[in-house]
Amino acid sequence: MGVLGAELDVSLTVMREALKVLAGKGLTDARQKRGIFVRERAEWNLLGRRCHPLAPGSG
Repeated sequence: MGVLGAELDVSLTVMREALKVLAGKGLTDARQKRGIFVRERAEWNLLGRRCHPLAPGSG
């Protein structure tokens, strides 16, 4: 995360939060001692509250 954070000029805290949001939407999968992987597109939850304005509970 350090290299990507430096490239994007963001803090480690910002990187962690962004990855947490992606994981919550099913886009990524974090595996201890292996890294963070992008999941298969079929597993993504793109209609989540923050991704789609018409999703239930979006406001």
